[in-house]
Amino acid sequence: MISKTRGIIFKTIKYSDNSLIVKVYTELFGLRSYITRGLNKKKISINKSNLQPLSIVNILVYENGKGGLQTIKEIESAYPYRSLPFDVRKSCIALFINEVMYHSIRNEIADIELFKFLYNTLINLDEIKDKYENLHLQFLINLAKYLGIAPRNNYSATNQFFDLQEGIFISEPPLHVNWLNETLSQKLFQMIKQPETTPLLFTNAAARNEILFNLMNYFRFHIPGFGELKSPAILSEVLT
Repeated sequence: MISKTRGIIFKTIKYSDNSLIVKVYTELFGLRSYITRGLNKKKISINKSNLQPLSIVNILVYENGKGGLQTIKEIESAYPYRSLPFDVRKSCIALFINEVMYHSIRNEIADIELFKFLYNTLINLDEIKDKYENLHLQFLINLAKYLGIAPRNNYSATNQFFDLQEGIFISEPPLHVNWLNETLSQKLFQMIKQPETTPLLFTNAAARNEILFNLMNYFRFHIPGFGELKSPAILSEVLT
């Protein structure tokens, strides 16, 4: 069956001289792997520029309903980026978002709300003019909700330490080392409660990098196989 859906390109892998395997998070089918054939032929209806990571596209695909490797028939841009590819800091944030998505989203079932969140995040990053240095932190907190691993919102006068392994606020530091002090725990609570206030909480690079380091640990604890990412180190250097 031929279907049309919006999608966000995660990654491409060379399959042969004329073919690529394209990992796409689609609005209608969730995460899919598609093969594109004949890319070097003159009459091919697929523009390679639309296969760049995080490209937002409309795709016409052959879906057999059985999963596995499907085929892209046509692809076109659904949203041409205006500033993101030309702004170094935005590009680094986008690189980070792409790597996080690739390592955390694996569901081959449609999740339209998650797709809308990813779609809106990328467009917001492209359109925002300034004060976006903490956008990646907001992204992580919001993504955790969609993935079902959101920190428990139980911060209180007695629960002032956040346990990264358990995902909850607790009354005293645990025996292991994976927890946040009172200051960071309070800021994390504020991020959970009102993500839009994040830019006010981390106004310098040191504080921003510290919470990023801990949020990466949190994702590793709660998403099997999440692993070490390369982009946070680059992001920390650029957003100084």
